[in-house]
Amino acid sequence: MDTHPAVWQPLGTHLLRVVDDLMFMQVRGALELSDMQALVQIGAQQLSRYGYFLSVVDGTLGTTMTPAARRYNAQWMRENQDALGSSVVYGASRIARAIITMIDRATTLLSMRPSTSHFVANEAEALECAARERQRLRAEVAQRRLSR
Repeated sequence: MDTHPAVWQPLGTHLLRVVDDLMFMQVRGALELSDMQALVQIGAQQLSRYGYFLSVVDGTLGTTMTPAARRYNAQWMRENQDALGSSVVYGASRIARAIITMIDRATTLLSMRPSTSHFVANEAEALECAARERQRLRAEVAQRRLSR
């Protein structure tokens, strides 16, 4: 990890920071289309640099994802079925978990790949899960490079 921790930056009503290959987000309120478009752009930068995207999301203050944001995310996932990535979410309400699970299931059906979201109880567990996911993603990136 960087020796200089990234500063939290506003993203709509939310907060975001990126440290090396890990995007941290504090969701505050609804995730709007413009928020999702910015997140996809940042994720695409991670994909380009690392071969995968990885995020830890604090959903404690999150409420929902708008239908437009859900559609945009689903469309991007359909168009980028080979993209590797994982999100670890903590503090999410039942409604937020249901929305994320619904998106994951739809993505799984469309791309025939397993879910990329994990729900944990707190930030410490999220960081542990992200570390495991990083190892898995790096191994998969290496495997893909070998098979080319």
